[in-house]
Amino acid sequence: MVNQQVFRTAGILVAVLAFILIVLLTWRSLGDLEAQSRISGLDVARSAAARAVMQCYALEGAYPPDLDYLQAYYGLVLDTGRYAYVYEVVGENIYPIIDIQFREDVSQ
Repeated sequence: MVNQQVFRTAGILVAVLAFILIVLLTWRSLGDLEAQSRISGLDVARSAAARAVMQCYALEGAYPPDLDYLQAYYGLVLDTGRYAYVYEVVGENIYPIIDIQFREDVSQ
């Protein structure tokens, strides 16, 4: 009878430890997924800006003067709450400097 009770207690202990391990692994995986999603969102914002700049150049023969122009005429959507945008015109027919960073990284 004692052996059966020891096995039952050991089984419950193993089940609880396995449950804790599963919860910890799931929590870590969700953190990794959130970090990857954050980076992916930044890549999408950078690609969208670059695509709008190139589309403007292809259609008009000149790079846009600023991001507001891209928003007004090429449908670029800027998430200014999440990202900080830098757009600097270098020259008339020189690709502009476009830098997009997370707002919390810039404010530090």
